[in-house]
Amino acid sequence: MKIRTAISAAFSTLLLSWTNIAPSFSLTKRDDGDDPGTLMSAGDAVLIFAGIPLAVTALMVVLIYAPSRGRSKTTGISKY
Repeated sequence: MKIRTAISAAFSTLLLSWTNIAPSFSLTKRDDGDDPGTLMSAGDAVLIFAGIPLAVTALMVVLIYAPSRGRSKTTGISKY
């Protein structure tokens, strides 16, 4: 059941992102004062759109998981 929910959420997110991007494909006509600048390289795009979110996720995992590393596995109830 969890896999089906994850696939459904991923598909919905992908579908919503493409419906938001699609209208911008028709805006390719340049005006006189339009200066698009330089293109972003593929490496920069991967770093920005994949690397930064992965780094933030890894940092969150470390910050959440680290405090539990110092605790013992007991519940605090003494056996004696």
